[in-house]
Formats: sequence, structure tokens, C-alpha cells
Amino acid sequence: GFLDHPDAPRGRLLQHLADSGQLDNTSIAQTTDNGASGMGGPMGMLSIVAGGNGISTNDGELMQRGPGRPPATEEAERLETWQSRLGDIGGPRSWTDIPWGWAQVANTPLRWYKSDAHGGGVRVPLIVRWPERVPQGQIRDQFHYVTDIVPTVLDVLGESAPDSYKGLAQMPVHGKSMAYTFEDPDAESNKGVQYFEMWGHRAIWMDGWKAVTRHFRGRPYDEDDWELFNLAEDFSETNNLAGQEPERLQKMIHRWWIEAGRYNVLPLDDRTLAGGPSQRPGNPHDGLHYRYYPPTAHLHGRVSPMLQLGDWTITAEVERESTDQEGVLFAHGSMAGGISFYIQDNRLCLDFNSREDVTVGRSDSELPAGMTTVSATLASSADRSGVVTLFVDGEESGTIAIPDTSGIAVRGGADIGADHYSPTTGSYEAPFEFAGTIHVLDVRVTPRGTLPRPQTPREASESG
Repeated sequence: GFLDHPDAPRGRLLQHLADSGQLDNTSIAQTTDNGASGMGGPMGMLSIVAGGNGISTNDGELMQRGPGRPPATEEAERLETWQSRLGDIGGPRSWTDIPWGWAQVANTPLRWYKSDAHGGGVRVPLIVRWPERVPQGQIRDQFHYVTDIVPTVLDVLGESAPDSYKGLAQMPVHGKSMAYTFEDPDAESNKGVQYFEMWGHRAIWMDGWKAVTRHFRGRPYDEDDWELFNLAEDFSETNNLAGQEPERLQKMIHRWWIEAGRYNVLPLDDRTLAGGPSQRPGNPHDGLHYRYYPPTAHLHGRVSPMLQLGDWTITAEVERESTDQEGVLFAHGSMAGGISFYIQDNRLCLDFNSREDVTVGRSDSELPAGMTTVSATLASSADRSGVVTLFVDGEESGTIAIPDTSGIAVRGGADIGADHYSPTTGSYEAPFEFAGTIHVLDVRVTPRGTLPRPQTPREASESG
């Protein structure tokens, strides 16, 4: 099904190029992003979030257990539920992933999965079509990497990347041109060396050899076990030569650290989907404090508030001409997990969706018309349960007991003033746009603990 989706616009583009007489003089490169996912575990998942945020191995162990991943007994119970919902697969109430067996079939003869640095995670095909320059129906075996595509385009155009753009210095283009392979199928690869790193998994390719290690989250990196393969003779990385070639292996590991330092891989970060705030300058999660002044476009999951990291306070200053005006103030996540903070029937509401188990809460009091400050605060406990407290103009107006606070989806992104895309709750018909005015919406996240009484956005601004 997905292949049909990109094929349709690709076909329209190719037809346009053919109609305009430019098809044979257009270079087209097509590749994939990675190997099949191993996140589905031994049985697969109807919902990635309901199954947890861990990355699995195919040896029966959870390699990386994300916060809130349910125990094995709960997984067995969920399997029975999933089997009764097989008809949901492919619809709006599913976010599936295939089991290990099918993932390994998809990656055969390569080992491991997406996100691994072994072949099953990183080896992909590259198809190049350019009849005026590239012979058709031939195969090239030279080693290359995705960063080599841009240098190849610049090379065939006879151009070079600018050192600066509008007065701003540009990073140098990484990679090597592959254009030399067009005319000489037997030429030696000009690559030399290429590092890999993903969530602590590491590898390096040097002159036909590959050193690679799988990392277990939380384990010291110097305790990772490295393997060594001669890819010229061992395409599928099955004959580990680390014991026979210890000097070569140590040389390659040393070179990996050099390449990692050169290309800003360090410091290593093995946090997975649960994630954490980036330490890079200018990241949107600085201080885990977010302030928005609507209208605001949809916030992608990577830049939306990181509610999954702990407790939080959401505060909105709203203005309504009448008590009939209602709608979503802030929605985060998707049908797989998240929260929705909204006004309905003149009550302040918060629905907490933990792995598709939705807890609905409403304020004890109705809301006044005019300017109003509304807040919701989560205080969680060590056992993953929690309490959301609702405030209206600084006064407590109800509490909501949350059985499990850990099941918020980290990919769904967020909306302010509506609930677009996949709604987090069935309490309203999405997008349920807010009919009043949101002057400012403030979100503060505190990693696991008890939060102080919420501030209004003005108080937060005055206190810095």
C-alpha cells in the first residue's frame, strides 16, 4: 500500500519529464531509508505506544526498555486484545509494527534491524537512472553512503558547494562523488572510511572491512562487544573475525572515535524514543519551558513539549465573549496516547490517553466569560500513577486520577487551539477548534517530581 503512495506522484513527475523531452537528460536517484523495524517484538504490535517505547532484539530480550513499557504479563494480556482487533490494522485506530520474524525476513540475508549499525539496519539499494550517462541494467559494488549523493550531483554538474550563503558560513559538504562508477564498473571505491552511529550502536567501514557493535542502553560504551567482518567475502556479516584480527579491530575502533569527533557525533546519547532535551545550542527544549502565542501551526513531535519526561503544568490565558464558546486549547499526541486540554459545555476538561486507555476529567465549576486563566498540573508517583489538578483563575477546580501517566505518544506532535491529525480522545469531533481567543499558552515540564502551584503566563514572565 505504501509503495503505491510514492509511486503515484513519482509517476506524474516522470510523465511530465517525458512530455517535456527532459526524461533522458534527468538524473534520478532512488533509495530507501533503513531496514525493517525490530520494535514489534516477538508478536508484533497493534499500537507502538501501547507496546512501549523500547527497541527489541531477536534473542528474546528487551535491549532498550523505554519508560512505561508494560511487564511481560501485561503484554500477554494485550496480545489477546490485539488479536480481537486485527480488523483495525490499516485504519485510524492502529499504529502497527510487524513481529521480529517478518522483520528478519524483510532484512534477509542481513542481520538485525532498523536503528542497528549492522547490515540489516543500514544496507539499502540505490537505483540511478540517467540514460545519457549511466548504462542501464548494470550493477555497481563500490561501497558508498547516503552523504555521497550530493557530492555526486555537484560533480556531474561541474559545480561546487558555496562556502557561505547570504553571509553565513556553510558546513563543508561531506561525502565522495560516485560519478566515477558510471563509466568504470570495476573501479575501486574512493570512499576509504565511513562511520555509523544510532542510539549508541556504532560501526565503521574501512577499505572493505567493517567493525560493528550493538549497544545496550545504560551499559558503559567501553563494555560494548565489537565484531569484525570482511565484507568483500562476507556480505551478510556472519563470520566474526574479531578474534583472528585483534590489531585491525583496535585500529578501526580508534578510527571510529576520530571520525565521530570530526563529524559531531559526540557526546554519544543512547536515549531512545522517550528521548530527552537536546543539549545543542538553540534547541526548542531549553529548560523544558515552552510559550506560544497563537495562531500557531501544528508542532512536530520533535519540537513539541516533552510531556513524557515528567510532570507538567499547562496554563492558558483565554478570552471568550460568551460561555457558549468552546474547543481545544492544547492537544498533544495521537489516538495511541496523549492529552487534550479543552473547554466543553462551559467546563474546563482534560482527557489523558495512556496507550489508548482514556481518562476523562472536568472542572467542578463552570467558567466565566471574558478573560480567564486556566491551568492543568500533573503530579506523578513512582508507580506511574498520577493526579491532574485543574485550576480556574488560580483556584483549584477538580482533580483527575490517572492510573498510568507513562503512555503519552512522543511522535504525535501538538496543536494549539484545535486537535488536528489523529485526535487524542473521542470526547469531541476533531478538530474541535476553539471559538474564543487564546492570548498565550505556557507549558512547563519538570522531570519526575512534585510541581509547585501553577503560575499564570504573566507571573511566569515576571519571574523569568
